[in-house]
Amino acid sequence: MAKEDGRIEAAVKEIIGEIQAGSIVFDEIKAFELKVLFLSPKRNAYITGLNKSIYKALCEKFKLGENGYYIPGNWIPYCALSVRMKGNEIAQAMVETEKTELLITVRVTEAALAKCNPYKEICVWTL
Repeated sequence: MAKEDGRIEAAVKEIIGEIQAGSIVFDEIKAFELKVLFLSPKRNAYITGLNKSIYKALCEKFKLGENGYYIPGNWIPYCALSVRMKGNEIAQAMVETEKTELLITVRVTEAALAKCNPYKEICVWTL
């Protein structure tokens, strides 16, 4: 694990005890950059509170990045259904999703710190 990964893990461990289980309602299926199909949640106090807590904890320990993607209110988590789609796969998938009534409520009971490309869980916590 790289030094920076260890610093991120330590910062998350400091606040993980404050994070509680909660509910998220997914109400839309969307596409990102014509490569990722994902479930988009309704904004609620639980999601915005998580985003604010994690953002604050990490920003106190690390230099702010140049983009504003993860600023609270500007980004909310999502659930990827498919990544690295090619050609017209995303268009075909979106046609299929229009046939689906979507209102899925999930209970968040775990939190994970993970790396991407390739995906690898670093730590998982029960909330």
